[in-house]
Amino acid sequence: MEKPTSTWSVNAGVYVLDPDLLDRVPNGEFYPITRIFDDCLDRREPVGLWPIDKGWTDVGRPDELAQARGER
Repeated sequence: MEKPTSTWSVNAGVYVLDPDLLDRVPNGEFYPITRIFDDCLDRREPVGLWPIDKGWTDVGRPDELAQARGER
């Protein structure tokens, strides 16, 4: 193949958390959201996901959000 296609899973989307989990987040410290998931898995607590097998758009910056809204 001249230009092979690569695919892989990524962590993206909207996170829905039980509000009680926020008590586990230390104040004033960098704390990646994925650490909450690892903690829940270590405690054998349920963690769910919804796979997206279609395209997606990053809306992490104002210009990207405007474009996703059709404003640009």
